[in-house]
Amino acid sequence: MKTELESINCNLCGGNESKRITVQNGFNIEECLGCGLVYVNPRPSVESLIRMYDTYHSRDSKDPQSWAYLMEDNFREVS
Repeated sequence: MKTELESINCNLCGGNESKRITVQNGFNIEECLGCGLVYVNPRPSVESLIRMYDTYHSRDSKDPQSWAYLMEDNFREVS
């Protein structure tokens, strides 16, 4: 599966100047020089995100409890 990337301006201020601060999982993490927002750029296209998340969680399981169990560690981390 090939990830298609798209370059974007800052989602907060619309600025087009940024500096790379790190690379995580092959993606550039950049900081906007105008407002300081940190974001992925270039980012995966909408179509690529749909393909990535389509295999992230089984679509066959519509049970909310099953999904909550799978996400339990994530929810605990951000609480």
